[in-house]
Amino acid sequence: MKLSDFRRLSRLGCRHCYPTFQEDVETALNQLQDGDRHLGKIPVSERISVEIAQLEDALASAIQAQQFEDAARIRDELRDIRAGHLPGNGLAASPAE
Repeated sequence: MKLSDFRRLSRLGCRHCYPTFQEDVETALNQLQDGDRHLGKIPVSERISVEIAQLEDALASAIQAQQFEDAARIRDELRDIRAGHLPGNGLAASPAE
């Protein structure tokens, strides 16, 4: 496959084309998508996973610093999130999300 074929078809031929045309594919994607970073919405399940990880880190830091009131608040927030309650709205997360 030649570069002109990729530009004309907007498709690659075989697995060897990906490394061969990597820079050209990246350039084309950046032009089409206005960059290579995701700028859309993050799924609820992913947001919750990130929130839990951040809270677990904050909990460990609070315990290590002997800030037990903060640790208790963070622990309670983690428990609520794990029980299916989304922070801030008091609603349970939908199982489909």
